[in-house]
Amino acid sequence: MVTENMVALPETFNWLTKVNRKHLSQAGTKWVLELSTKLPQSQYETSIYINPDQLMYLDENGKEMQVEHTRLVPEQDDEGNVTTVVENFTNNLVEERDLVFVELSRGKLKEKNGVPLNADYCSSYWWNLESLSPGEGTPLAQANLNTPRQQVNSPRSANGTGSSVDVGQNPTFEVRGDIKGHCEKIIAQLAVAKLLPGLEAEDGGIDWGLFRQYRDEYFHNVSNVPVEPLPSEEAEEVVEED
Repeated sequence: MVTENMVALPETFNWLTKVNRKHLSQAGTKWVLELSTKLPQSQYETSIYINPDQLMYLDENGKEMQVEHTRLVPEQDDEGNVTTVVENFTNNLVEERDLVFVELSRGKLKEKNGVPLNADYCSSYWWNLESLSPGEGTPLAQANLNTPRQQVNSPRSANGTGSSVDVGQNPTFEVRGDIKGHCEKIIAQLAVAKLLPGLEAEDGGIDWGLFRQYRDEYFHNVSNVPVEPLPSEEAEEVVEED
């Protein structure tokens, strides 16, 4: 339902937020990031759906790079008191409890049973991730319609330094980003179907090294193999006679 006096909603949001949780979507085709910052008019965390390659930081050449992160880690003392400790680390992936700058753009209006939701509420829309980069400071808890724009650093800025190791790629070998994303999507689907052994790491997370290995094998053995025409009926008859 759309009201007559429609509320003017922002087209974009720019937040310093915290990744509370990261998991595969039910369909297994997307990753879900649950952000600690709540949308205006909402009392729930903000969930966004992203492609697997959006979990990685890339340099200006589209290659993975190591970036410095800040993570909020809860610690409990001997008396049971829980405090939050700021932890600094470096890697190339977005992880749970990371502090990040995000830029979100307003997408399509959601529907329920074929009926559009109330267009006056931010939570009635899908929100798309435009950019994500490491953050530092106090994450925004609750956004409002007048939340000022927070500085969003590009993942290709000085926050990141090029990886000394070219992860999973040969410097002379390039694969288009959309093709790479397609391969990662297929591997994610196969992983959800439990058809790829060994992807779960000892700590219960994902063995990203093995994930990339499966992705590369899929590319070289399936995606990058030319499609050949099916044999004709005449050819099949000749084979049978032999």
